[in-house]
Order: sequence, then C-alpha cells, then structure tokens
Amino acid sequence: MLLAQLQPAAVNELVFVVSTIAALVVTLILAFWVWMLIDCLNNELPGTKEKRVWTIVIVCTGLAGAFMYNVGRRKKRIKELGR
Repeated sequence: MLLAQLQPAAVNELVFVVSTIAALVVTLILAFWVWMLIDCLNNELPGTKEKRVWTIVIVCTGLAGAFMYNVGRRKKRIKELGR
C-alpha cells in the first residue's frame, strides 16, 4: 500500500513508529560506542601503546572501531588481565 493511499492519521502513526524505532537504534549504537570507549580507557594498562591505539581507533572509526575493539581486544584483555 502506498503512503498516498493511507489516511493522514495512519501516516502520522507510521511516521511515529518508524522514528521511535530509529531513535532507539541510534541510542543503542551510541551507548555501545560509549561503553567500549570507557571500557578501553578504564581497563587497558595505563601508558601502553595498545591503549592509545585502541582509543584512536574507537574515536575515529565509530561503531566499526567499537565493534573491532569488543571482538578483537576486549575478550583477549579479559583473559589476560582478568578485567
């Protein structure tokens, strides 16, 4: 069904639902990114090259960097350091 065929109230409801879902997804992505950045800053050993590199990667590449940190480093760091 085309949007032009819908009643104005139905279009408004559809727009509200879609925008609410989009806002939720963006909020979850931002929360994950902030969580990974804080995790890196708090739990990597201070003054190490890895901490600086991962911080730059997370900040510069956004969600992709946060995902790479979570998969590539965070799990390894937890096994190595226990934190």
